[in-house]
Amino acid sequence: MHRVARGGVVISGPNDRRSFTASSESLVARGHETSVNLGSDRRLERRENVAMGLIAGPPLGPVAPSITGMMLGHHFDELSTPEQLHRFKQRYEAAIVSASKGKTTTSVPMEYLDKARVFGLHDASRQLVGGFVINFEAPLLVLGTVPPSARDAWLRVSPLRDQCELVAIWKAPHLPQAAAAFVLWPRIIRECATAGRKYILGLGYQNRMNAVYRVARPTQLYSGLRTDKPELRQHVTIYAYTPLSITLTYVTNLCTELVLKPPRRMLGRLRRRITH
Repeated sequence: MHRVARGGVVISGPNDRRSFTASSESLVARGHETSVNLGSDRRLERRENVAMGLIAGPPLGPVAPSITGMMLGHHFDELSTPEQLHRFKQRYEAAIVSASKGKTTTSVPMEYLDKARVFGLHDASRQLVGGFVINFEAPLLVLGTVPPSARDAWLRVSPLRDQCELVAIWKAPHLPQAAAAFVLWPRIIRECATAGRKYILGLGYQNRMNAVYRVARPTQLYSGLRTDKPELRQHVTIYAYTPLSITLTYVTNLCTELVLKPPRRMLGRLRRRITH
């Protein structure tokens, strides 16, 4: 079992509707056991991405006070006991249901959490309010969504010892978006950068976040219907990031959401006032 000291350095789905996930979420990404409603409601998609800290959401307001509070009151722990892992599983699954307003459910097996590295973000009162999972051991959930031929072709050139996966990225609904952007994701990036693996695998769905995930040109392993749950008719894209490319992806998305989009939103509001 791959473990480090409790409280060590820690950074959806790799599920990109919630993780990059990573993922899950995420980048995070996020090849975990998830059933996703692939409806066209862009407001739901944005709400899910915001809830997982994938994007900054509405104007952040006074960022500095929020981040100062987070840094003073919140901390990361690596979870290992059955009680800690069960609490993570419950909070993570509940956060996904809450973020999608009941339209999305997810489940991550306890056996999987027990062999992976599970990181929890706790507030000042020791309540679990977020976290993510990095797994180094087979089977990798992300690769489980890929057809055997594509999976075997990838493993021939990139053995399992060279990769890990980033999944189950989440945050509590009340956690500020700035905290997710400036506290949760930097720790995810830091952990990926120090994991000692050539590739970090993540899973993306058919939505606008895929454009973000491709900015740093990660290796694309597969794009098509997931094979582990054919009844969902769910299109997935599997990415293999290097520590550098996952860092660039985060920085690019952060700059887009915090630097470029707020002026555009402001201009949009001004135009609406002028025309009404």
